[in-house]
Amino acid sequence: MESASPCSFPGDAEADAIAVEEAITTLTKADMEELMLHVRRFYAMLHGIHPRKRVRATFVKYDPARQSTAFNSGPAEMPFDPLAQHKRRFSRPLPRPSRSRPVRSSPPRPLPRRDQDDWKAPPCVDNRKNPSKRQPASSAGVGTLDDQIVRNFGRLAEALDAAEKEAFLIRNKPDEGSSGGAPVRAAAGKRERPVEFDFDEPEQSDDPFDLDQFMSKFACLGMDDFDLDELLGSMLHIR
Repeated sequence: MESASPCSFPGDAEADAIAVEEAITTLTKADMEELMLHVRRFYAMLHGIHPRKRVRATFVKYDPARQSTAFNSGPAEMPFDPLAQHKRRFSRPLPRPSRSRPVRSSPPRPLPRRDQDDWKAPPCVDNRKNPSKRQPASSAGVGTLDDQIVRNFGRLAEALDAAEKEAFLIRNKPDEGSSGGAPVRAAAGKRERPVEFDFDEPEQSDDPFDLDQFMSKFACLGMDDFDLDELLGSMLHIR
């Protein structure tokens, strides 16, 4: 269908506009009819392939392939595990590194006698388990030395023993009364009642020998500084 150009319509402007509108409408209508024709042909083709017919559902019962009588249980490939360890070792040995270069040095020399003696460690010998009294080399004769005791310890022990004896004699000394120091004897004959002696009981004190004072003085002085006579005199009340 040929289209008329706008230049071929003579007349005024309104006639030209109406002519142009009619021409456009005619062209659009022709294109729409052609498009609808193609659509009808396409749907007709689809209906020919899939005809619209209601067919009842069909259920098919079948057995799995491995359970059927025609199944042949032949060998199958074992599944591969990528994390599994290798079951075969490499027959090809791994290449070893190259050898280190030899170091040229002088031949070994004997160790001096002094160094050999320095490396020797003396045996550990216990005096209680040493019946032969063999001394180790590093003891320097320590086991042969006698134990040294300060002499003041012995003097102190002897002085305490003597002070204790003298205090015992003073405490048990008889009373010097009318008898002139002689022990009182009972008269001959039968006694009606036991003899009574008049003793002046000494004053009871918590510390009769002043041991607290003695120990306080002894603790303040050293073993080489104290005066033994002064301590004994203070303990025995000797002025």
